[in-house]
Amino acid sequence: MNTIITLNVGGQLFTTSRETLSQPIGKRKLPHFFSAMFSNSTNSNFEILKDQHGNVFIDRDGSNFHFILNYLRNSGDVQKTILPSVRTQPFLARLVQIEAEFFGLSELVEYFQIQKWLLKRKFQNINCHPNVSVLDDGRTLVCKDSTGKNWYSVAAKYPILMMDHFGNTNNNVNNLIINDILEMDDEDNILENDSQQLIGFPLGNNILSQDNTPISSYNNTDIFQLQQHQNTTKFIPNNKLLDEYQFAASQMLNTLLDSGMNDIKLLEYHIKNYYEITIENTKNFNIVLGIAKQKTAYYLDSWTVGFISNSYGFNVWSVKKYTKKNQIDYGERCERGDRIGLYVNTELGYLEYFRNGRSLGIAFDNLQKELSEGKWYVVVSLYNQGDTVSLNPKAWCISSSKEEEYFQNLMKLQEEEDKVMVNAPSTPTLR
Repeated sequence: MNTIITLNVGGQLFTTSRETLSQPIGKRKLPHFFSAMFSNSTNSNFEILKDQHGNVFIDRDGSNFHFILNYLRNSGDVQKTILPSVRTQPFLARLVQIEAEFFGLSELVEYFQIQKWLLKRKFQNINCHPNVSVLDDGRTLVCKDSTGKNWYSVAAKYPILMMDHFGNTNNNVNNLIINDILEMDDEDNILENDSQQLIGFPLGNNILSQDNTPISSYNNTDIFQLQQHQNTTKFIPNNKLLDEYQFAASQMLNTLLDSGMNDIKLLEYHIKNYYEITIENTKNFNIVLGIAKQKTAYYLDSWTVGFISNSYGFNVWSVKKYTKKNQIDYGERCERGDRIGLYVNTELGYLEYFRNGRSLGIAFDNLQKELSEGKWYVVVSLYNQGDTVSLNPKAWCISSSKEEEYFQNLMKLQEEEDKVMVNAPSTPTLR
């Protein structure tokens, strides 16, 4: 029987229904704090505290609980729930993530992790040939001049992630909040409490109300009213009330869950180790996307990535892959407007390129040892004056056939080990 329940969360009252609180949440229909509390199971030993008025008491800060409650009301659908943006409201987003962790809402925690990873991609001037302009705070590269003989390269700010499929994802969000707001860059300079510096993107806020007022200038009461309005309207993907990165993160999480790929760490690799650029303008498409080891002075020596030591690259115009000054046929010729992606799998030791989301096949393989030594950075090399590429910070890649085969083999090995354990003779008890 569905009944009305009033929650006292840190002194603030919230009214909802037992059905809202007790239902399994998200696409995986996972149990959580409230489903355990209000379960009708006779095995539930959950102790329910009540205040002097008989309201269920929860000893948490109630100022941001409305985000949690509306997430529950929407059955754990992040695309239908307005949540704080990691880009424009990083501190508030961190607070809500902490509450989601406490209440056992794992898909909501994963959603905030995805948002944060999306905002880490950028190129920067200190890793850049002086003949290339880095615009849009790290998202756009333009070749200013050309001799017709030299290449001009730019490296990403952050190195690719060293992968460990067996490592444990750290979901402990009870660390100091300041760790998410302050961060050390590669030169050991502490970044100020400024979301533009932290995430590497402009502060231009595209979350607008009906009167074009940025939502980030609203207070919590205004956000709550917008949330109530959203609950009564049909969700539209291009709703201006929704941050573009927030929507991208929710799409990724839903795609992840739909595909059955429930390992958030694997998705982390598919975001952080995947770089995708769009060819905006070029004379003859002589553009190379690749990786190089360390941040060396090669950015000034006019060689393309793939033609210097400790680097690999793919030329989208000549349809060749480069390594150690060797040119080998690979891929297909790309056109203006194409999205060119690169995925680096350090554990399996391969580089794979994509064109408009479609795999071109594995370009380089058997690199486990080489990729494990030192830091590697994604690099773009331009050749002609006016060559322009833009980074797609919301991009991620699908699993490759090599990756899927790897996990299938792991599952088979695990099944065989389980059978051995089941069939193993029991050790006699010594008397």
